[in-house]
Amino acid sequence: MLTNTTAVVNTPPTTPANAMVTVMMDSVTFTWDASTDAQTPVSILSYNLRIGTAPGLSDVLSANANLATGKLFTQNSGNAGQKTSFTISNLVNGTYYWQVQAVDNAFGGSAFSAEQSFIVDNSAVSTERSDETPLTFELKQNYPNPFNPSTNIEFAVPVSGHVVLEIYDINGRKIQELVNETLSAGAHSATFNASNLASGLYIYRLRTGSNVLTKKMTLIK
Repeated sequence: MLTNTTAVVNTPPTTPANAMVTVMMDSVTFTWDASTDAQTPVSILSYNLRIGTAPGLSDVLSANANLATGKLFTQNSGNAGQKTSFTISNLVNGTYYWQVQAVDNAFGGSAFSAEQSFIVDNSAVSTERSDETPLTFELKQNYPNPFNPSTNIEFAVPVSGHVVLEIYDINGRKIQELVNETLSAGAHSATFNASNLASGLYIYRLRTGSNVLTKKMTLIK
């Protein structure tokens, strides 16, 4: 009698896409799209975050996995559970780096998303403008906020380079691209007109090189 002894090989999930971070004072929320997996239903996948104070470091939150291969060091579900968002609070001022991976029910880990950075700065913000070159990559809270239908977004870049400023809805869909060009070092601003959009929460993201900053704003009509 013939028997089929072929084992089913577990394959890792896909890497979480559209990884984004929103900084609100000392509270930081990470979001990403759900991954898929050939053996594990999407609803059962868990997610694993790595947060550190330097590239590749895990001194804030450890994923307990190999960042290069995604292989887990222990057979555990991801530290973010089965949600596609995670919030951490009470972070001190500084620059942080993070990545996320998906974990299936056989504890197979996907590759990690590309490393991103964000800045926590709870220092008092001066209302005075300065013509001096900024020392850090900065994204300010839009004003007015809440707004209807237009709002201003100010940001600063310490060195000249290609800068992208984009608007997303709360589900991560890109709504509008406000800036996509090479800018000189210094303070800049852009205006977002949401006259054709519905009331709700929106996210604006500033990106240059490997630096990414995001914040939330509220449209009320």
